Amino acid sequence: MKTILKKASELMDLISEELEKREEFFDSKSEKWQDSEKAEEYQEKTDKLQTVFDEIEINIKKNNPKKSTIDKLANHASMNFGRKKAFELIDGEYDTLVYCRYDIDFNP
Repeated sequence: MKTILKKASELMDLISEELEKREEFFDSKSEKWQDSEKAEEYQEKTDKLQTVFDEIEINIKKNNPKKSTIDKLANHASMNFGRKKAFELIDGEYDTLVYCRYDIDFNP
């Protein structure tokens, strides 16, 4: 089961990267293209990929139940995707960037 969960987590990482690339591609296109039928088809494929991502995440949580604060496999890809999206909100470039994780459970 551990190997299956690891493979599912790796798949979620790949899907997360693909979702990011698709969103960047869509955003880089002109407004005219974004309103086109081709763009609508592109977005439908992206939505299907997001659905697959969500289903994998749900199945991991269902088959590997833990407190949500320490369920690293289920939250890993979502956290990375969210972090990458947050970086896009930062205007300018910085030499050092610090972020904090709030999903870590410390047990003394």
